[in-house]
Amino acid sequence: MAEGAAKSGCRTYVVGGTALLFVLTVLSFCMQPSAEEQKEKNQAGFHCLDYYYGALPALEDAVKETLREPDSFEHVSTRVTPVGADGTHSIVMSYRARNGFGGVNVEEVVGRYSNSDCHLLGWEHR
Repeated sequence: MAEGAAKSGCRTYVVGGTALLFVLTVLSFCMQPSAEEQKEKNQAGFHCLDYYYGALPALEDAVKETLREPDSFEHVSTRVTPVGADGTHSIVMSYRARNGFGGVNVEEVVGRYSNSDCHLLGWEHR
């Protein structure tokens, strides 16, 4: 009797936990940012940055093309200014990569990108 009761109790927890997980998943998909929140995100320039680690993909690709070992590229951080009057953002990205001697350097690049289409307008090493 105790064994059957224990199994029944486990099923209750599993079913309850599954139901709770389902409800939370549905709610997370239903919650969309408000128009004001989306506007603030666009003004900050975050809509152009990678969702997981905050880099501008076009800037990463441009930097990798100049490296001796593009596979050694590792994003460190990205800072972005709010959109300017000209519709662009300034961006500063730090990264690590192997140099010609096998050591790893930390470098910084600065650039500009368009708020409307996220197009990289230009960049240079700092």
